[in-house]
Amino acid sequence: MRGVRSLRYSREMGRRGWRTESAIRNQVRISVSGSLPHLWGKIRMGVSRASAVMRAGRPRSQGREHMPMQSGIDRRSALQYRQLGNSGLQVSAVGLGANNFGGRVDAERTKTVVHAALDSGVNLIDTSNSYGNGLSEEFIGRALKGRRGQAVIATKVSSRVGDGPNQSGNSRKHIFDQVDVSLRKLGTDYIDLYQIHWWDPNTPVEETLRALDDLIRAGKVRYAGCSNFAAWQVCESHWTARALGINGFASVQPRYSMLRREIEAELLPFCEKYGVGVLPYYPLENGFLTGKYRRGQPAPAGTRLAADDRGVFTERNFDILERLEAFCAERGRSILELAFAWLLANPRVGSVI
Repeated sequence: MRGVRSLRYSREMGRRGWRTESAIRNQVRISVSGSLPHLWGKIRMGVSRASAVMRAGRPRSQGREHMPMQSGIDRRSALQYRQLGNSGLQVSAVGLGANNFGGRVDAERTKTVVHAALDSGVNLIDTSNSYGNGLSEEFIGRALKGRRGQAVIATKVSSRVGDGPNQSGNSRKHIFDQVDVSLRKLGTDYIDLYQIHWWDPNTPVEETLRALDDLIRAGKVRYAGCSNFAAWQVCESHWTARALGINGFASVQPRYSMLRREIEAELLPFCEKYGVGVLPYYPLENGFLTGKYRRGQPAPAGTRLAADDRGVFTERNFDILERLEAFCAERGRSILELAFAWLLANPRVGSVI
């Protein structure tokens, strides 16, 4: 069956004139080293387009073959809101990632952060049933008491939550069991965006999509999404849902930043063509793109990369960082602003986590 779908994928790509992966890679030049002029060009476009959107104070729309992607600005908060893919769901251009809630951030500080985000106009809160060993959802639920209507809650399922069988993956049983646990912890009767955290090779994608569709029809979930999926996995899910006539994924959440651009080869073109929203995570590459880490100096105590640099502290990355900082200094901007503006220059990006 997978071979048939792969053939369908290949035929669809050929019929619509998609280029081969190598051709796409040559065009977008994923490896930043040796292609800095291309990076600067995209950055300049990103700064000008994103700055215009975030400061102009007027709605913006981007015409697309499949459907225009609408966006607007809340004049009370000056924060932009965008449609999530082809759905009608509006999310703030900047989202709140909750992976530290229940771990480095306790319940009281979680409440402080969540309220500050809501007060600033941020409505998207992204978590998972596995973050903080399950405490992230619980702390968010407490923080949202009396303010549930202001938030778009996005949580995830797939990760292992216990020992034994059926405690992980994307089976109907695991999804149905875990959605009720998440609803209880979040203190709500519906989840705005329920995302499959990881691809499960042991569960047919039809089973996963039908389970999500049933949850949407039951009112427990408003929209479905996926996270950490390869382009072919999003494609297979999209065409399976279309063939079955059921709800598919409104969004995908990939790792994407100025230093990690692999998704530009296939995933982004697919999302652009078929109206799938993109929710990039790690836009600052674990804080490296804030500029607080310096070449030849120890990482500041207590920072995320102090104990383990996760392969980020390379000469190539520091070369890029220093060039980016010089670019920002010439324009009176911070590299943090640039990191978000660069991502938001792509109209397919719904919110940056």
